[in-house]
Amino acid sequence: MEINFLKPNDKEQSEEVLQFLLDHFVIDEPLFEGLNIGREEVIPFYKGNEGDKPKYSKNVDLYCQLVHVCESSVWDLLPKNMVKLCSIAFLSVHKEYRKLDIGYQTTVELANYLRQMGDVQGFVSELSAVGTQKIAKKVGFELILQIPYNGWKDENGNQIIKSKDGSKSLDLQCLFL
Repeated sequence: MEINFLKPNDKEQSEEVLQFLLDHFVIDEPLFEGLNIGREEVIPFYKGNEGDKPKYSKNVDLYCQLVHVCESSVWDLLPKNMVKLCSIAFLSVHKEYRKLDIGYQTTVELANYLRQMGDVQGFVSELSAVGTQKIAKKVGFELILQIPYNGWKDENGNQIIKSKDGSKSLDLQCLFL
């Protein structure tokens, strides 16, 4: 399998990635789906904003809070001798190719690539979908933080995040290299 990296500041590639996210990831990602985050809300989130902090919807803010809890906890949860990590924000495979093990193969190849680098000590990721959680387990990732969806309630005590794929938590996992 050939690994191609995205080029920094490549506007054409950036637009292709955004279109893929809008066509596939946004639709299937359990947190986006469970929080009813739509395509139009993802564009400013993906592109960022120079200057003032953008105003996101309540649900996008909640999504950001959940991801922030994971990302801000990484260094506190890992052994103190770990100083160099690779973090992957998402793994998404086009619907037509999902049963071909592409997500698994991609994760294995990236882990092998990181091992060959020699100085990367771990591979971390926030995983919200059942499929990616299963892939991570199969590859050998270890759960280091779990945020159950049933702990997030609205002002009436109702669970906010209800995932259609059956996932019950946002998991922070690490593959120790």
